Amino acid sequence: MNIIQHLIKLKRKSTNFCVTNLLLVLSFIFLTTIPANAQTGNVNLKLKNVTLPRLFREIEKQSTYRFSYRDADLAGKALVTVSVKERSLESVLTDILSKRHLQYQISGNKILITVSSMQTPKSTEKKEVSGVVVDERGEPVIGVNISEKERPMELLRI
Repeated sequence: MNIIQHLIKLKRKSTNFCVTNLLLVLSFIFLTTIPANAQTGNVNLKLKNVTLPRLFREIEKQSTYRFSYRDADLAGKALVTVSVKERSLESVLTDILSKRHLQYQISGNKILITVSSMQTPKSTEKKEVSGVVVDERGEPVIGVNISEKERPMELLRI
């Protein structure tokens, strides 16, 4: 009887040991996958006419990422309107930042925002513009400078 009781105790200890190990392994797997999902996950955003820093704060609330940028790099950038559900963070950032001549770089849980080093290639397509510039009385004006809205620093002298 003594041997049987001893075997029953060993069996209980080994079962407890297996259950404990299984719980530890499952806990480890669960805890290590949570940050991975947060890092590579999707974002849900519905923002209208907000600044880039406000957009970054909203993304920080939904992820483990933290943004780093220079205020001067974001100054004067167009406001953001975005409405996305379950869209990848990388896709959202690429769409929004590229339109504002900005880029991002991810390192660990940091996202660095910088001015884009790639300049948009100038159009080599020639455009013909015709018309007459007149003053308030309707008389033609000579020596007028005009520019395109998209490129206000490039003047054409007429």
